Amino acid sequence: MTLERANKTLKRQAVEAMERALKAEEDLRRLQRECDAKEKAITDQQYQLQASEQEQGNTVEQLLSLRHQNQTQATELTTLRQTLREAQTTVRSQQDALATSEQTEVQLTDEIAMLKDTVQAQQDQLHQAQQATVAPLSDHNVQTILNALATRITELEQAKVAARPEVGEVAPALTETEPVEIAPQPAPLTNAELLRQLIANLTADSLAEYHPIERLVQKYNDLVEGDELTLWTKLQGHFVTEDDDRYFVDNSFAYHELSDVDCNGLDVTDIADGELYSARQRIDSDRIVLIRSLHKQYERPASVYNDADLQRFEDATVLAGKNVLIVSWWGETANHAKRKLEKMGADVKWLDTSTVANNKVADEMRKELYDVRIVVLRGAHHETVNEAHQLRREGMNIFILGNPGTSTLVKVTLHATAS
Repeated sequence: MTLERANKTLKRQAVEAMERALKAEEDLRRLQRECDAKEKAITDQQYQLQASEQEQGNTVEQLLSLRHQNQTQATELTTLRQTLREAQTTVRSQQDALATSEQTEVQLTDEIAMLKDTVQAQQDQLHQAQQATVAPLSDHNVQTILNALATRITELEQAKVAARPEVGEVAPALTETEPVEIAPQPAPLTNAELLRQLIANLTADSLAEYHPIERLVQKYNDLVEGDELTLWTKLQGHFVTEDDDRYFVDNSFAYHELSDVDCNGLDVTDIADGELYSARQRIDSDRIVLIRSLHKQYERPASVYNDADLQRFEDATVLAGKNVLIVSWWGETANHAKRKLEKMGADVKWLDTSTVANNKVADEMRKELYDVRIVVLRGAHHETVNEAHQLRREGMNIFILGNPGTSTLVKVTLHATAS
């Protein structure tokens, strides 16, 4: 029994020693890995340090080279400026000499003219004396006087020519250096360019600086008063709610989003649908500003069709020969309206703005082919809606609707094409 316990004890001690040996071996491998990793990190740092030192060396060399080039260019520029100053001094001296010579030339010209007048006077006196039978001067004396005057005139003319300096001989030739480029002065901006620049610079941060523009608008309106060109046009309209969306509808049946309407201090939630308001609209941005309530409700004109009319015309070809354009990305509504209108005889084209580019939509809307064009405000891009407003101002038969249903599209088409 004693040997058996001793044997078990020895086995247990051997197992524990083996575990300690395995653990020690594992610790040794771990330490070896850590040592290798640290050694690799140190090596990488050394490489990076060497590369950094080399880059710094290259940077210093480049900096020294740039400084040397800069100094050389500065020296050349100083020499060039000195040469230019000397040339300017020479040119000024030459200009002064030329001015002096011109003054001398004028004086000599005057003196020559006086001498010529004297000769002419002597000749006139001689002629008069001969006619008056006065003892004439001898031919020798007359010829002597004329020769003396001619000689004097020749001397003065030679002096006049000699007084003119030869331009170009006084000024020394400039040494061959780099040409000096003089920056051209920018041309002043036109008013149209200034306006475009102001519009481009207008941001939320610079908005406070644009308050004086109200005086510009007022002055513009005063100058063009009575003309067709004015920034604001007067209109009337009312608010409507369609599918939980509110719009302002003007008297030409164009829908405007609330973001484009300035309620002029009024709370839009307090304005009832159908209440007529006078307003004004900017022709350059379609922005609408309410003026005041007219204290009456909007009444549907007799020319606007209602649901009963749709029943009456459902099987009639009242739209025969009419061309209709519908611009919307709401395919189900547009297709349904297209079928109803075609049943009434119309030729209908639908443009899906989710697949057709804005410029192609604009080109299609401008075609003279169509009797009526309908643009769905909630079914078109902002650029398309702006283009539609512009076409409407130009007199095209175009309607901008909020988010109409099929019946509304049909009723508006009937109204637009009614004779």
